[in-house]
Amino acid sequence: MVPKEITQLHIIEGLSDIGGTARMLLALAQYARQKRTSLVFVCYRAVPLRDCFLKFGAEVVSIDTLSPFAITTAAIETARKYHADVICTHFTRPIVTGLIAAKVCRLPLVHHIHGSACGWSRRQRFIEGMFMRRADLIICNSAHTRDSVGNCCGVAFERTTVLPCPVEERQTTREANVVRSPLGWGDSTIVVGHVGGMIGLRDQRTLLSAFASFNRRCPDSGLLLIGDGPLRRELEAFAGELGISGQVKFLGYKVEVGNFLRAMDIYVNPAYLEGFGIAVGEAMLARLPVVLANGGSHPELVVDGESGILYSPGDVRALLGVIEKLACNPASRFKLGEAARSRALDIFSPAEITSRHVALLSDVIEETNRRRHKQQKVT
Repeated sequence: MVPKEITQLHIIEGLSDIGGTARMLLALAQYARQKRTSLVFVCYRAVPLRDCFLKFGAEVVSIDTLSPFAITTAAIETARKYHADVICTHFTRPIVTGLIAAKVCRLPLVHHIHGSACGWSRRQRFIEGMFMRRADLIICNSAHTRDSVGNCCGVAFERTTVLPCPVEERQTTREANVVRSPLGWGDSTIVVGHVGGMIGLRDQRTLLSAFASFNRRCPDSGLLLIGDGPLRRELEAFAGELGISGQVKFLGYKVEVGNFLRAMDIYVNPAYLEGFGIAVGEAMLARLPVVLANGGSHPELVVDGESGILYSPGDVRALLGVIEKLACNPASRFKLGEAARSRALDIFSPAEITSRHVALLSDVIEETNRRRHKQQKVT
């Protein structure tokens, strides 16, 4: 018998190319039809990626409000209009409104956690924990995230499951030398790169400190930082204090990340509480040797010494040593990069992860229907 197509209703703040969550959902949307499922989104902020989602057959409802009542009402109306089978929520505000909508529509609620709860405020831990305990399933993007939800929010282990994010390869339109030239770097320049929001747990100060020492020993080197955030000015000032302002390029958010990945020789993520790391997965797919702080989800992404290198979080000297070894050994960089791509293709496959995601939702829907049928028989 052909299984029934299911309709997922996702409640999320917005669908932007800034940050990994929307790109993860876009990858799911791309393969949804092949897996007999359709996606509908209720967004309460800007939706820059609307056309991309529509191209893959998803529906996008934008309501442009922060009112919990308006978001809940829109979710209920949308669920009924599209005959949703399950409500999926992402982040704090949506789980509050999503749970109410799920109860009104008598639908299961599946909440997605996209980052480590260790970095949440006490208020966020309390709210998320209270509502997660009433969700039918919590999908975490890594084992680290799952553990953090249990430890910080008191959510029972059996209510959670781990599903890695799907990662798509970033497209390229320019050769490395064309990207490097405007930045003042040539083919021989060793370019270290990082992509990520400039917030405390990313620990870009450690990267800047290690690069400053490396640059003194290897003047023909550059550091490429793609991203933005509340600490950007502080980090720019710190680069000035280290005397490397001319060698560090703060480019802000860039849509064409693939072109800049192509221009890098070494990719570094110094974050010590990364919930997953989509940018790391993209760097691995770009055949870059990845150097990661040994914390958060990073040990799950690579095999140390084979498909990436782990170093002690916050250890400037250790990071410097890894960068120096890779900089003077192109063969080692190539071998690590090839192994990184192979591993990424294996564990981040969008088609495979979409299949697993649909299977998880189908099980929740089936269990909900079974409980409902049992209750009807009792009454």
